[in-house]
Amino acid sequence: MYWHILDKYIEVGLSKKSQTAEKKYAQKLVAIIREAVGEWNTHLLILKGEEGEKEYQENMKSYIERLYKLGHNEQSVIESIIKKLKLNYGNDN
Repeated sequence: MYWHILDKYIEVGLSKKSQTAEKKYAQKLVAIIREAVGEWNTHLLILKGEEGEKEYQENMKSYIERLYKLGHNEQSVIESIIKKLKLNYGNDN
């Protein structure tokens, strides 16, 4: 039901031609959230906006420290960070 509401909002609420960029952005965010939910990785999603920047920096530092404490090597930490960033910002490459 939740996905249906989001899809309908994007379809109806962002239907004006002047809202094309907003519609694409909303579709991208929904795709990122769906991927995170499907892979049980919603805990990796990051808050966006100015108010989330400080929290983001603190969380990333803490996240990296936790990975090392859990015994991850440098390559594994890098891969985990990349996965976390892709979940939050997508992969436009």
